[in-house]
Amino acid sequence: MMGSLAAALRGGIWMSEDEVYQFSVSDLLNRALSVVKLKGRTRISNVNNLLEVLESESDEIGAIYLTAAFSLRQASRGFLDRRMAIELARNLIEIASSNVSNKKQIARKFLGLVRWIFEISERMNLDTSGVQKFEDLVVSIGRVG
Repeated sequence: MMGSLAAALRGGIWMSEDEVYQFSVSDLLNRALSVVKLKGRTRISNVNNLLEVLESESDEIGAIYLTAAFSLRQASRGFLDRRMAIELARNLIEIASSNVSNKKQIARKFLGLVRWIFEISERMNLDTSGVQKFEDLVVSIGRVG
């Protein structure tokens, strides 16, 4: 299992030194949606805990890696869906590995958007399985009402 976990975390993370990631709100919304689609039986309180862990560490990179490790720990304890935790950790490590200067702020925004989309899907009882991007989520919400 650890081999498959390591392979999943490596997927899509490695960047060339010349590559600079720009984490737009649209990009972060789509990343958050990809995480929430994997929520399984995860509860919103467990998503809130991720933000608390991020804020508990003052070192910018350390805070992001600590949060990624915490998400995997919570999956091992059954509090986060395993697939969701891997997707969270993958995105957080990608943010930490990027060339942007405000990594912790971006990670905070990403986790906040995960929480928002999680709440939207829960409270509106949405099936996000066929939703590929945030714009599609907005369209599916229009069909629910």
